[in-house]
Amino acid sequence: MNTIDLQGCHPEPLGSYLKALGVLRLVTQDRRGDPGARGQWTDADTFGLVTAMERERLVAFFLDDYEPTPLVAPWNGGSGFDGRDAGIADIEASTQPRLAPYREAIAAARRVFKAYPGQGKAAKRELLEACRAELPDAAVDWIDAAAVLTDDDPVYPALLGTGGNIGRLELSNNFMQRLGDVLCLGNGQRAPGRDESRQWLEACLFADRPVRHLRVSAGQFDPGAAGGILSSPLESLDKEGFVNPWDFVLGLEGALVFASAASRRLEAARAKPSLPFMVGASPVGYASSAPDERSKGELWAPLWRKPAGFGEVARLIGEGRAEWRGRQAARGIDMARAATTLGVDRGVHSFVRHLFVERHGQNMLAVPVGRVEVRERPGVGLLAPVDDWLSRARQGSNPPSGVARALRAVEAGMYDVSATGPSPGRMQSVLTALAAAELAVGRSTGHRVRSGTRPVRLPAEQWLAASNDDTPELRLAAALASGRDDGGACLRWLLRPIHKGERGGLDWTDRPALVPGFGTAGVVGVLASAHVRRMMGRTASARSGPRAESEGDESTVGVQTAFQWGLPCRLSDIAQLVEGQIDDDRLGHLLGGLLLLDFHNPKESDAPWSFDEPDDLVADPAWAVLSPFFHGFVARESRLVPEIPWPAQLVAGRVTDVVERALLRLRMAGRDPAMRAIPPAFPESGSRLAAALLVPGPAGPLFRLLERSAPPAPDR
Repeated sequence: MNTIDLQGCHPEPLGSYLKALGVLRLVTQDRRGDPGARGQWTDADTFGLVTAMERERLVAFFLDDYEPTPLVAPWNGGSGFDGRDAGIADIEASTQPRLAPYREAIAAARRVFKAYPGQGKAAKRELLEACRAELPDAAVDWIDAAAVLTDDDPVYPALLGTGGNIGRLELSNNFMQRLGDVLCLGNGQRAPGRDESRQWLEACLFADRPVRHLRVSAGQFDPGAAGGILSSPLESLDKEGFVNPWDFVLGLEGALVFASAASRRLEAARAKPSLPFMVGASPVGYASSAPDERSKGELWAPLWRKPAGFGEVARLIGEGRAEWRGRQAARGIDMARAATTLGVDRGVHSFVRHLFVERHGQNMLAVPVGRVEVRERPGVGLLAPVDDWLSRARQGSNPPSGVARALRAVEAGMYDVSATGPSPGRMQSVLTALAAAELAVGRSTGHRVRSGTRPVRLPAEQWLAASNDDTPELRLAAALASGRDDGGACLRWLLRPIHKGERGGLDWTDRPALVPGFGTAGVVGVLASAHVRRMMGRTASARSGPRAESEGDESTVGVQTAFQWGLPCRLSDIAQLVEGQIDDDRLGHLLGGLLLLDFHNPKESDAPWSFDEPDDLVADPAWAVLSPFFHGFVARESRLVPEIPWPAQLVAGRVTDVVERALLRLRMAGRDPAMRAIPPAFPESGSRLAAALLVPGPAGPLFRLLERSAPPAPDR
């Protein structure tokens, strides 16, 4: 056995892939070929044919022994049976023994065509049924490829257009014409001879010589050759045309591998025909995607590295496994996730994704739009609950355009994670897109009611770990998003029109967000306003709650605004926020995404980062003075709490007033603040302080900061 490297057969475009399948199918299904031959895709992106044949014998097999599959489609206009199209007459007039089955199929098709002369859908169905019943067995694979008969209307697999007709290109008749070229059936002066057919064949299989191409349509299988003369700069080099006829012939022979499989699956299920790797389109994951682009689905062509016989390949294509969450993959994004969660058959190395899309007017083209390697990528499984939410959000009538765009953005992020693997940046992109989608759904009251969509809730521990890029913005956003009270109150309830529903889950409110502007205004200003609103709510609760009487002094002097639970960030992160050294826009985007996470009473030990920092951290003096109050420290058995007006005064720019009052309170609590003179503060720094003081920090470093900035006063 030796391996013949078919350098003319590549995984893309689709026609080249099908050509490789055609070679393997024809060589192994004919006793004059090599029934034991096997095929594999090489690291060089070529097809290796493992066979007892030598290169010269392979060429001779196709030139002399190849027996074409009879492709006839009397149900199509342009198929040659109405006498107006070329190709069919040359085959009927030929005397080559290998074309005898083809001549027999044409004769049978003519009889059926004459017996069923009607027009319209019903007549076409009758003609298809009659063809399948009366044509020779050799033609049945093609009929099943072109049109799968169901209890309802015929179903046309996108691979072969509509019953073997793609736009203005009728495949069966063009197949006959190209057979006339390669089998030398013509008689004219310019008719191809055996030498030219051999040159075409060697160029088709081995890509080792330049040859004349024909000025005929390439169909949807080779988008690069479908545009016509001068549709790209390179085309000017070959003004004769763009189709090697052997490419066209072998490509259609290979397409039958997919088609017969569709029929088998239909017969087993008596339902809509399906192939494991032929799925609905997902308009994401490629640069030219457009929401309104007309598409007939996607074909994910499997590549395998180990030699496989034709029977194995046919079973893989027809009966292979492509599952996401235990269900057959239905769309392109499902295929990407199946490939990265080991939801496909072993032995598949990767997939080439081909999109059947309308380009060049009304012509469908099979456009290769990327590859996905089959290997387990931990983290892709986290997308499952996002999938559920998207499915719910798509229910009901057509979503508004803004909602539809937002949902596509989420799907694009999910595809990126699935196809290229999870990374903190990609997982963050999914979260931020999902936050925007939730906002869009929340604003569309009618759609969210019709679809029954509720706010997003994702498992916090796994998503935070997958999104953690160890940056200050991420830690700050996580600290803010994780804050919780025992009753469930959190920052999300302030920034979004969301509250705790009757059954304990999250639900939409009928009012605007308590703190407006999140996502449109600057995040620092929004957080500062949230701190003010938090103080108002906590004050009202303290004064009306069951413990108000016993805590009378505290509820009049001050109330703690810190959440009871939360993941602290590093002290240096808060210091950078105060100093304006944080990327505010990125913080806002990350916060929007992390607010979707469902934290359960998080604490410092749950944080996926360390708190190892030097004790001599230089902090903003005003923040160093104020932070003990907003983190509930105890001084002389008296708990320090912020005074009720402080957040609002900071937002108003009255930083000096607040700091003066805090210094007095520290001295009253037995502390000796290091600050003797209050430095001047810019008015805008007040909002940064108010925002930063809402962020939970680590207890140990905060206490050490207090000991440095306001140590206990010496006994007098």
